Amino acid sequence: MKALQFSLTESILQISSTIFTISNMKLSDFNETNEDVFFLMYNSFNEFYIGLEKSSQIYVKELEDRSKSKTEVSLVFFILSIAAEVFCLLILFPVVHSVNQQKDKVLSLFCEIDNSVIRVLALRCERFINNL
Repeated sequence: MKALQFSLTESILQISSTIFTISNMKLSDFNETNEDVFFLMYNSFNEFYIGLEKSSQIYVKELEDRSKSKTEVSLVFFILSIAAEVFCLLILFPVVHSVNQQKDKVLSLFCEIDNSVIRVLALRCERFINNL
């Protein structure tokens, strides 16, 4: 038996050609002594299969590496976004507290105005609106 060395792509083309030949073969010619049938059976379970499996494993390994690196980048961005949110909240809470204190001071100023002054101002406003 003659052994030839092919690349994986050439082997796939050779197997495809053999499958085409076998698919157009008469059923009576289909047996293990037929050269095309033997070629297909032998290569489908030996080096060709091993070569395809190795090629597939390389692709799987590359995809795993890429997904792992993307996962790590996503995790870093997630942690950075949480840190940025906590930082902003630490800045925002004192500002909101200060604004609330200033609002309370302004409202307390209005509470210090006497009721008689408020009535006088309300009457002036009514007269002004009626004169319009």
